[in-house]
Amino acid sequence: MVHDDKAVVVTGAASGIGKAVAQKYFGLGATVFAWDQHPDSSFPYRWSEVDVTSWADLTSAAEGLPPLYSVITCAGIGARGDVIERGPEDWRRVLSVNVEGTALSALATFNALSAGAGTLVTIGSIAAINGFHGRAAYSASKAAVVALTKSLANEWAEHDIRTICVSPGFTETPMLIESLASGLTDEKVLMAHTPQRCFVEPEALADAIVALATDAFRRVTGAHLLVDAGWDTLSGF
Repeated sequence: MVHDDKAVVVTGAASGIGKAVAQKYFGLGATVFAWDQHPDSSFPYRWSEVDVTSWADLTSAAEGLPPLYSVITCAGIGARGDVIERGPEDWRRVLSVNVEGTALSALATFNALSAGAGTLVTIGSIAAINGFHGRAAYSASKAAVVALTKSLANEWAEHDIRTICVSPGFTETPMLIESLASGLTDEKVLMAHTPQRCFVEPEALADAIVALATDAFRRVTGAHLLVDAGWDTLSGF
């Protein structure tokens, strides 16, 4: 699977899932337009410093984009704690980055996606369909991303754009590693609840995301795919 003639945009490309996706596409020969608030020049992508809640940043980065094969909206933030204790500003911040940031990134790249008959892949979470304690804002934001993706699939099909939401389980990102180290997350409990007895590797998510943009999935749009090592199969327990 060679992507020498493909161009992709990855938001949140400097770390976590976005970093793994950008590396995967670059390794396949694609031209990677990497958008992040903190560009990492050690990777030879076409970097733009972008705050995904800023329409000015997004439209500036999108100016002159070639026809796009795929856009992957990985930029996002977490929040942990009782919603009353966290307060309204935290609530607004999480929804602004995770929901508005996803929507604005999609809007900013619409013309280039349409020109390339491309695929938009958004990042949800298992928290979107499970009520996680202390994660009200995050869960709500990711549920909104799932709904947004389905709506865009309906609206944008006539423009030859497919949209798919990938919802990771507990993934080996800096956010999870920090949570494990601080004791906020109990690894033994998570492993006992995960049939495959592992965290999801960012590389595994990247593999799934890259595959979904190929012609093998050309009739898949509006789908919500869990990549969680089976975690949700035990959510009832």
